[in-house]
Amino acid sequence: MPTTGVDLEMCGEYPMIRVFNEGGGTGTHLGKFTHFFDFCCNNVTGEYPAGHMVAYFVAADGDTLNVACAGHVIEGRAEDHPEYVISYFRDPCVILGGTGRFKGATGSGKTDDYNSSRDPYSHHHWTGTITLVKRKI
Repeated sequence: MPTTGVDLEMCGEYPMIRVFNEGGGTGTHLGKFTHFFDFCCNNVTGEYPAGHMVAYFVAADGDTLNVACAGHVIEGRAEDHPEYVISYFRDPCVILGGTGRFKGATGSGKTDDYNSSRDPYSHHHWTGTITLVKRKI
């Protein structure tokens, strides 16, 4: 089960807070994966700026894909969201390489994420492109 929590350690002055997010899912190039995000967010505006962010996915085979994103959480829901969505974030993301087959990988995409009144978790659906470095066999 994913866990999400807010650390009392600040990312500078309040209202900036530190957020940790861990969980898992399934992805096209990752298979069944786990993820870890550690980033700063403005507790008043919902903005999570570029800068301090450690974010990666660990693929089923153990290879790691590093990513970064920045944007802001919007209160309410978009018209295409289910009724139980209470806030959402649709922001650009960038692929920053990784380990194994993701070493030297590049790419970008868009997040389509939301928070729900049904559970305490954030829900994520990312799309985009990834360019992998061709390796000699």
